[in-house]
Amino acid sequence: MPPNRRRLRSATARAAVALAALALVGCAHQAHDPRPLDPVAQQADWLAARGDDAALRDALARRGVDVATWPLPAWSVEALDALALARHPDLDVARAELGMAEAAHAAARERAGRTVEVGLEHHSADGEVDAPWSVTLAVDALLGGGARRAAQADEADALALEARHAAAEAAWKVRQRLHEARRARHFDALRADAAQAAWDLRRELAAAQRRRLERGALDAAEALRAGQDEADAAQQAAQAREALQAARAALSGALALPLDAADALPLDFADLQREPPAPGRAELQRAALLDRLDLRAALARYAAADAALRAEIARQWPELTLRPGLGWDQGDRIGSLGLALTLPPGGDNRAAIEQARARRELEAARCRALQAGTLAALDAARQAASAAADTERAAEARRATAREAEARAERRFAAGDADRPELLAARAAGAEAQLRWIEARAARWAAAERLEDLVQRPLATLPAAAGSPGPSAARAAAARAASGSSPFGGSGPPSADPDAGTAPAPRPLAAPAPSGDAFNAARQAAASTRDAASTRDGASTRDAASTRDAASTRDGASTRDVASTRDVAPPRDAEARAGLAASTASRDTAADRGAPLESRLAPATRDAAPPVLTSSAP
Repeated sequence: MPPNRRRLRSATARAAVALAALALVGCAHQAHDPRPLDPVAQQADWLAARGDDAALRDALARRGVDVATWPLPAWSVEALDALALARHPDLDVARAELGMAEAAHAAARERAGRTVEVGLEHHSADGEVDAPWSVTLAVDALLGGGARRAAQADEADALALEARHAAAEAAWKVRQRLHEARRARHFDALRADAAQAAWDLRRELAAAQRRRLERGALDAAEALRAGQDEADAAQQAAQAREALQAARAALSGALALPLDAADALPLDFADLQREPPAPGRAELQRAALLDRLDLRAALARYAAADAALRAEIARQWPELTLRPGLGWDQGDRIGSLGLALTLPPGGDNRAAIEQARARRELEAARCRALQAGTLAALDAARQAASAAADTERAAEARRATAREAEARAERRFAAGDADRPELLAARAAGAEAQLRWIEARAARWAAAERLEDLVQRPLATLPAAAGSPGPSAARAAAARAASGSSPFGGSGPPSADPDAGTAPAPRPLAAPAPSGDAFNAARQAAASTRDAASTRDGASTRDAASTRDAASTRDGASTRDVASTRDVAPPRDAEARAGLAASTASRDTAADRGAPLESRLAPATRDAAPPVLTSSAP
């Protein structure tokens, strides 16, 4: 083989090796890892989930829940929050979406790969050497375009921030669904027991009225009215049982546990025995306008649209590409330098710029619409919360009046001045007043949760309205929450500074002032009135009850029947029994019990994903 031909082949081989080296440099090849889904195994895992397994205990411990005693003797709201955040599949979806967004962010910030061009030419006639081949190698190097690349990087940053806010909002929604289901589970259990007690009393009263009608001691209209009241009470009891079953199922879904596993959890409802937090109007509006996660995500989308507009504006200028090259042409070494000019579409990129500007205007309009809608919904929710508080006060006054009337009937029955139907009617009125108070109390907590969902921040972390002081224990617990002792490992939900512009930065949470004592004052007044009435008549309520029991026994009614109809029927489970006992005992005390709600979501900051989303489920 001629020497020149050998040199050509050697040069061609070197060029091929160099091209392969350039293609492989910096590349880390990855292999596909198949992960097929097994629906049968997933179903088995779901059905086998329990609230006392070791994996769940470790997950709760990582979120700050005290698991020194396991299984937990009582599941507080903080422990339930940690359980939902550890197990709920919606957060698995949020974590996956956040991971995908962060991967897209990393890819968007990478510089475009360089273009390497290799040319091989064949000549029809030999030149100075025998080989009729030419080999060229050229590399593209972009000059300029820095403004466009900076804008594209800003757009990627804004979209990643939006993804973090969206993930945090998914965690907030899981928390709110849990709180709503837990509140419904508690009050529906109390409502079902109170409705059953009222039905039992109405049924006994209707039977007594029918017996009087048969003896000719009562007209038919009175007996008919008693029967209708019994039917109404039966319907209310059935509706309350139906609502309780729905609440049990909702709590199971909110905890991502099977129904039997959720029912087996010993729930603690101490926080629902106190007054709901009552933040001031200014604090609610500030939180609604600056702290909502969906508003922060909307602001991030607006920032991304603005960055995209800047990128399109930068494209209206031509971009220069430098192409240095090296060639071997039939024994002659050739150096080259090429220039490429990328012109904007249409000459000035006007159409793309107008499209990007329209997108920015759309995102701005969406932000304004979200703020306006939030403020309107906040005003409506505040009015609903105020109306619910008024309704509860009226129900409390009605309950106090009914109890006074029941106490008078007890004394009159013990003295022989009233018959048993009159006593049963007073007891039934008292049970129905208790039922109405439970419903009003539940409605008030529901209104407070609606406010909380609008500001997307626990109300206990907001300063209370003027004139609504709370117990020192509540203030201390709120201070602990603000200091960062959240069960989720964060210092609270994202908050914002009003002077930070369109991209508010997180700020520390303000320590809350807990709710007022209006409800306690009403209970204390009712208790004082009842005690004064008992003192005037020379006998306490307990003495009257003992005399009543003895009189009922003389009349042929068992002491057990009298005790079961005196106040409300015993609850059907331990949780409802504890709730009703706390509700009944509150008539004789003026001090609130329980600690304020301390559960708060970890913030979704500009630099990291929310801590509640960074750990996988057990």
